[in-house]
Amino acid sequence: MAPQLSQQYAFLAQKSMGLVGSMPAYMPIEGFTVPDVPAHTYQYSPDGCLFTYALPTVVRIFLAEGTQLLQELSIPNVIKLKFSPHRTYLSTWERPVKLEYGTQHKNLCVYR
Repeated sequence: MAPQLSQQYAFLAQKSMGLVGSMPAYMPIEGFTVPDVPAHTYQYSPDGCLFTYALPTVVRIFLAEGTQLLQELSIPNVIKLKFSPHRTYLSTWERPVKLEYGTQHKNLCVYR
C-alpha cells in the first residue's frame, strides 16, 4: 500500500506564493521558505510527490512531503513547468529571446 501523503495546496499571488496544509487548520506548511522574489509559475507532479516553482533566475524542485529541496536548476525566464506522467522528466518553457543574426533560441528544455 502506498504511503499516505499529507494534503496541501499551493497558491500564487501577484507578489507572493505559499504552501498551505488542509483540514483542519489550513495553516502554512512548516519548513517551506517563501521566496524573496515573485514566482512565475509552480507545478505539482501528477502523483503529488514533487513540487516545483520557477523564479526569474532559477527553478527549484522540492519533495512535497516535508518541503525538502531536491534540486535547483539555474534556468532564467521560465514561464511554464510540466512533469512527465511518471515524474521522470521536467519540461521547462522559457520566454522567447531574440538572438543575433536570426538564430533560434531553444526555449523548450526537458530535464531528467
